[in-house]
Amino acid sequence: MTVNIARRLFSTSDYARMCESGILAEDDRVELIGGEVRAMTPIVPLHAAVVKRLNILFIQRLAETAIVSVQDPIRLNDYSEPQPDLAVLRRRNDFYATEHPAAQRSLPEPAAIGARRYDCFAYAVRYRAICR
Repeated sequence: MTVNIARRLFSTSDYARMCESGILAEDDRVELIGGEVRAMTPIVPLHAAVVKRLNILFIQRLAETAIVSVQDPIRLNDYSEPQPDLAVLRRRNDFYATEHPAAQRSLPEPAAIGARRYDCFAYAVRYRAICR
């Protein structure tokens, strides 16, 4: 016997309201992927070290022309707002104080060492779509 379970997909607006109302706390390790609120993988020491090294490298090379964003949300579409380890953003004077960067304004670079295979695949598919 197959049981069909109704699923409700959340939009980025729904997700923001969940954060604003306290349903999701600021320090919860979750992100919105394809309308689903998903737990993010833990950051193991090697993963953190790679992110730190890439952050330093990107800042040294791009400080005058771009913003290097570390584990901040990026709006890919109405149903996805992942938090990539690193993203190189177009420079803006307000440093995106009024809105999260959108896909057309960013080029994420995930440092997915130690992440689950699913996470790597999910990130690769979504980021490839916006980096073309």
